[in-house]
Amino acid sequence: MRSLFSRAKSSHVGVTRGKNLAELGVWARTTQSLLRVEMRYEGTWQNGDGLSAVYCFLPMHNAPFWQSLDIPYEFVELLVGSQRAESGTFYFNFLFSDSSTAQVRLSLAEVYKRYRGRGPKAPSGVAHVEGPRKVAPAEWVSMDATALVRKSEALVEAERQAEEARQKAEEERIQAEKEALQKAQAAAAAKRAGAAAPKAAPAAGGAPAEDAFDTGGAKVGIFYGSTTGNTAGIAEALRAEIGDSVAKVVNVTEVTPKVFEKFEHLILGVPTWHIGEMQEDWAEMLTRLAGTNLKGKKCAVFGLGDGVGYPDTYVDAMQELWEAFKPLGAELVGLWPTEGYVFEKSKAIQDGKFLGLVIDIENQNDQTDARVKQWASDLRSAMSV
Repeated sequence: MRSLFSRAKSSHVGVTRGKNLAELGVWARTTQSLLRVEMRYEGTWQNGDGLSAVYCFLPMHNAPFWQSLDIPYEFVELLVGSQRAESGTFYFNFLFSDSSTAQVRLSLAEVYKRYRGRGPKAPSGVAHVEGPRKVAPAEWVSMDATALVRKSEALVEAERQAEEARQKAEEERIQAEKEALQKAQAAAAAKRAGAAAPKAAPAAGGAPAEDAFDTGGAKVGIFYGSTTGNTAGIAEALRAEIGDSVAKVVNVTEVTPKVFEKFEHLILGVPTWHIGEMQEDWAEMLTRLAGTNLKGKKCAVFGLGDGVGYPDTYVDAMQELWEAFKPLGAELVGLWPTEGYVFEKSKAIQDGKFLGLVIDIENQNDQTDARVKQWASDLRSAMSV
């Protein structure tokens, strides 16, 4: 067969074994970008001849590279199926951004050897691109080089716009968090100022707020501080799993430290703000814990954090919260595995586990329900409720 493809680039392209077994690889090292490779079999085979698969490398790579190819089922059958072909020739036709072409011709036996992981590797100086590369969409197969270059430029522009949109959304999220935190800090400051003002003595027979607090018969108090509402939502989800009659949800802004003593066991929920900062409501509560007696009570801690946005201070507020409660006599229960979370560092780890349940709504919200259910089950056992 006489090739219609130029030989000018034949020494700058090649077909190798893939990165993994049962893959082929192609490489290109030219001044032009590789746009497309057609893998074509010609020979006698029970399912017919002339099999073809086309791969497009878009957006274009501006440097030498190699990549594995995802091999279609028909070619797998041809190479290693029960009725595999006995002979034939493979043609790999390369198309570049300047419309030039090149061709690599291999026997069936040579392709089989590469497919089984025993063929040549890509040459040095050619970067590997993670793959494998899938068969091209049908509309790309018939495009010429000019149309493929335009398609590549359109893909790059679409990705640029998408990245700008992601950055804008992230900036807006961070700004919203800052504004929410500032609002919470202002509210807490106003609350402290009001608490510092002289108060009238209670009327005869009157009772302090902690004495008036009604647990409703609940054994477990779930206390939370929440600025955006996410921690409050997890607290309510835990109450539903543990049982309405067993657990009561309490906002720490509405009680004094003595209320902690009214429950048999405690669950404390706190988000970590920015670079390891304590949530404002809890920060204020921790200054008033002196004299609180939690001896004999079991205590569990859950925390919310963003492992992608703040990977080096992941749920650090959990550790600060527990360190404040630990001297009061409570026993920590409910340690939680770190497996499955994406982060770099965290102070909230003890004996290789998180101090308690960790929820990452920003990045792993699809796992929140299952994690809440499992931890609630663990706590029911640990607290005997």
